[in-house]
Amino acid sequence: MNGPWITQVLPELVREGLITADQAERIRARYAADPQRSGNRMLLVFAILGSLLVGLGIILIIAHNWDDLGRGTRTAIAFVPVVLGQGLVLYGIIRSPEVAAWREGPAVLLASALCACVSLIAQIHHIGGSLEGYLLTCAVLILPLLYVPGSFCAALGYLAMITWYAWIVRFEGFSTGERPWWFVPLLLAAVPFYLREARRNGTGAAFLWLSFFFALSTGLGSQLFYTDWTPAHVLGLAALAAAFTLVPWSHAGRELRTWPWVLIGGATMLLIMCVFSFRPVWEEFDMKDRADWPLIGVYIAIGTVAYVLASRTREPFERWPYPEG
Repeated sequence: MNGPWITQVLPELVREGLITADQAERIRARYAADPQRSGNRMLLVFAILGSLLVGLGIILIIAHNWDDLGRGTRTAIAFVPVVLGQGLVLYGIIRSPEVAAWREGPAVLLASALCACVSLIAQIHHIGGSLEGYLLTCAVLILPLLYVPGSFCAALGYLAMITWYAWIVRFEGFSTGERPWWFVPLLLAAVPFYLREARRNGTGAAFLWLSFFFALSTGLGSQLFYTDWTPAHVLGLAALAAAFTLVPWSHAGRELRTWPWVLIGGATMLLIMCVFSFRPVWEEFDMKDRADWPLIGVYIAIGTVAYVLASRTREPFERWPYPEG
C-alpha cells in the first residue's frame, strides 16, 4: 500500500465525512514517510554494491599484473582483502553495531575475499582439489559471519553454497553411492541464526528471503540422500512437504514471514498429486527395494510430528494448502 498517496487523500476523506479528524491523524502517523528509514535502506544497498564492486576491482587490478609477481608476494596479496574485510567488520562492530550497512557491507566484502583467497592460494601453490571441496571450505569459512557480525547476505550465500555442494556430491558420486553428509551439520549450524532473525526481524523483507532460501535448501538437500529414486520415495517427499505447509502454525499468534515454507511445500504437494494422477506412475510403484525405507521413515515421522503439533492450534483442512492433501 502506498503510504504517501494515502496521506494526500486524507483531507478529502475528512471533508466527505468518511473518517474523523482523529482517525486521519492516526492514519497519517501510521503511513507517514520515514526519511531516516529510507536513507538507511539506500545506505544498505549502496554498502553491499560498493563492497562487491571494490572487491571485484581489486581482483581485476591484481590479475592484470599477476604473472609478474613472485610466489611470496602473490601469497601475501591473496590475504590482503581478507585482512581488510576483517578490519572493516571489526570497525562496524565497535562503532556502529546497529547499522545494517556496517553489518552487511563489510561481511559481503570479507566473504568474497575469503572465497577468492582460497582459490588463489590453491592456484599459487598448485594445490589440487574439486569444486565440492572448494565449496565446502568456503562455506565453513563464511559460517562465522552469520553470527559475527550477523550478516543476512552472508547467510543467503552460505545456504546457496552448501546446497550447491550437496547437489554436486550426490550427482557426481551417484555411481559410487556417495552422500553429502556434511550438508546436515552445515545446515543445522545456520538454524540458530534463522531463529534469532525470526525474533529480531521476523516481519521484515530480509527474513522473507531468508525463509525462502532456508526452505529451498532444506527441501532440495533432504532429497539427495537416497540410493535411488522410485515412486515409493515420494512418500518421504510428501511428508516433508506437508511439514513445510505447517510451519506458520508453529508460531500461531505471532506474525512471522514464513510464507515461503508454505509456498514450496504446497507447490511440491500439488506437483506430486499431478504426477500421481497418471495411471502408469501407479503401475511402476515398487515397494520391494527397501534400502531407503529408514530414511523415508524419518521423513514421515517428521511430517507426522509436525501435523500433531500443529493440531493443537489448527483444525483439519484449515487454510490452504492442506497438508492432508
